[in-house]
This record gives sequence, structure tokens and C-alpha cells, in this order.
Amino acid sequence: MRASSPLWIALGRLGASLLSFASAPVLARILGPEGRGITAAVLAAAFIAPALLSLGLPFWVRRQSLLGRGRAATRNSRLLIVLTTPVAFAIGVAASIALLPDVNATTLAASITAIASAPLTVWWMCDEGRLLAVGAYRQVAWLLMVQPAVVLAAVLVGFFPGWVDVPFVLYASSAGAFLTVVYGCIAVARVSTIGEDAEHRMRMLPTIAASIKFYIPTLLEATAARLTSTLALPLAGAYAAGLYSVAATLASAPVALGHAAAASHARTLPDEDGVIRRDSEVRGVRQSLAIGIAVTAVGAPLSPWLVPLVFGQEFASSAVAVMVAMAGLIFLVPSQVLITQYVLRDKAPVITVAQLSTVASQLILSVILAPLLGATGLAIAWLVGSIALFITLTARSPWITSGLGIAPRDFVEGARLLWKGGPEGDRRTGDTAP
Repeated sequence: MRASSPLWIALGRLGASLLSFASAPVLARILGPEGRGITAAVLAAAFIAPALLSLGLPFWVRRQSLLGRGRAATRNSRLLIVLTTPVAFAIGVAASIALLPDVNATTLAASITAIASAPLTVWWMCDEGRLLAVGAYRQVAWLLMVQPAVVLAAVLVGFFPGWVDVPFVLYASSAGAFLTVVYGCIAVARVSTIGEDAEHRMRMLPTIAASIKFYIPTLLEATAARLTSTLALPLAGAYAAGLYSVAATLASAPVALGHAAAASHARTLPDEDGVIRRDSEVRGVRQSLAIGIAVTAVGAPLSPWLVPLVFGQEFASSAVAVMVAMAGLIFLVPSQVLITQYVLRDKAPVITVAQLSTVASQLILSVILAPLLGATGLAIAWLVGSIALFITLTARSPWITSGLGIAPRDFVEGARLLWKGGPEGDRRTGDTAP
């Protein structure tokens, strides 16, 4: 498989999920539902924290790389990321005290470290954007798998000596973020530049002004991805949070297929009103919708048997939540294609409104349903938020709404899309992958 095949992105994200799956059953059995719930809550906060500090830089670096200014964009973004370190520490302290008021000092320190590692995540997210823009999809795959691989290795090493507990897992996650940055720096350094002025410089204030327009969409996207997991502990308790963490993990993994489908459309800037480009957008959304339907049709019915087999019998009651959450894939997978298209069109306000509808839906329904239905209530909130995202995105593109009829060939073409990419997948602008 060629290095520029979009399937590498799906393989990387799915590989990262599989590595997480490999450690999840061990952690579930060692930590139990309560420890698993605390760990999931902290890691959810650690996922949201980078969005607070990102200033929209990952999207901006990707756009600048497409325009042949990747080197200067990377240099400026890294300087800004270093300057956010004190803010990251303050966020780590505040979030840890709020989430874990009753834990011991060791767990609290580990939580602060995990959340305060946010600048590391922003750093490698910018590197990911640079690599995506130049079509270095194989390097993206390895980049995505470094952190979960480090966590898995740490769990395996610490299992027999009995070192694995909540602080151990959180410190392993922080170490994984650091090693991901190391790999990202190596991968980006190997990217050659074509049609780019090596001496090109960007002033810092214009950099901030250009990237900040994507700050709110980035923040809302990260919040929507982990909001229900973060709310699970305070609203439903540690036991339900542990059950829901299984549902969220299984339901979110196949979203990688949406990212892979979106990548095939991201290598060129779209024509403003071109008919061919609109046809390509409709085709990509329709095929990714077919992918989401296929994955849900296969995965949801297997949940009642898969969950207790992989995670243990004590997590069997999360099967209903898994099936409900997986239904959201029908809408989440094509939404990734839509979001990428709006980014390339520089339509940040559209993404903001769509993500805001998702966060609002999840927040309201989580507050209402989590105390009543536990993990299932949180899964319903996730599903409704996914539907709201898709509807809001398609509402701003009537030519897409009118072309969403699914035909059998869309399932075949969706698989081909993941393997070979879109019709524009070979066009390169600016940087070139090694």
C-alpha cells in the first residue's frame, strides 16, 4: 500500500484504538469500575485541555502547508506552544482539584501532570496537520500510535510487579505524549519542500490572528468528543463512568474511517463554485455515510457478546450503551468529511455553529439522562449530539442535502475511497512527503 493512501490514516487511528483496547481490559480488571472511571475522567480532561491552548494552530498549520508555507508555520506554531506552558499548568491544577476533590496527593499530582501535558499534544497535532497536508499518511499513522503504544508497554511492564494503579496510568499517558512529540519532530524534519521559500518568515501577530478564527471550532470539537466522558463521573458516579468509558471507546474508534475519507478531499483547495468540486463533496459525504452505516450494522449487533468477552463480565451491562453510541457513527463518519471541506473553504463559523449544537445537545441531555439512565443516558446524549452535528453541517450545503441518496455502489466506492483516495488524491501543493 502506497504511503499516500488515505487508508493509512484509518489504520493509524484504528491501530491507536486497538492498542488502547489491548490495555483497556487489563486496566479494567486491575482498577475496577471506580478506578477506571477516575482514569477516564482525567484523560477526558487531558484531551480537552489542548483545545483550550491550541489557538486553532493545527488547522492553521495544515492550511499553510497546503499553500507552501509549512516550514514557517511550523516554526511559529512551536514558539506559541512553548509560551502556553504556564497556562497549561494552571489548567491542570484547577481541573484536577475540581474533578478529584477526594483523592490522595499522589493521584492528584498525576492528574495535574497528565492535564498539564496539553502543550505536548498541541505540538504533535500541528505536526500531524503538516504531515496530512503533504500526504505523508504513513507517518501520520505511526504518529497516532505512539502514545497508546507507550501506555500499553508501560501497563505490560508494570502488571506483574503490581505497579499499575491510577497514577501509574496517568504518568504513562504523559510519557506517551512526550515521545509522540519526539517522533513528530523527526517525521516533520524528513519532509522535503517544493515550491516553498526556505527563508519565508511570518510575523507572530498575523499568525495568531489567522489561526484564532479556528480556535473556537477546535475547542468545541474537542469538547464534543469527550464531554459525555468528562460529565460521566460527576453526574452518574464512578461505576457508570467506567461502563460508559467502554461504550465511548468502542463507538469512537471507527470515526477514524471518516478522517481517512476526509483526507482524500483535503489535498487541494476547493474551487469556490465549481460543479466538479461540489460533485466531489457530495460523493465523499455519500460514501462516508455508507461507511458509517456499514460499520454500525456490523458492530452494534455484536456488542452484547463482544463487551463481556473483551472487558469482562462486570462490564456486560454496558452493551446497551455501546449499541446506542455506535448508532452515532452513521452521522459522525460523514461529518468528518463535511468539517474538512468547510475548513478548506475557510468557513470556520459554520463549523462553530455545528459543534456548538453538538455540545449543547450533549450537555443538556447528559444532565437530564445520566442520573436516570447512567451509561445508557450518556450514550443517548452522544447519539443526539452526533445527529445535531450532521444536520447542522448539511443544512449549510443544500447541494449536499439533495444528493444524499445511498445506493449499493456507494458502499463499494466507499471502500475504494479508503484504499486509493479521491480523484484529487495525488495532487500535491507545497511540501512533499518523503
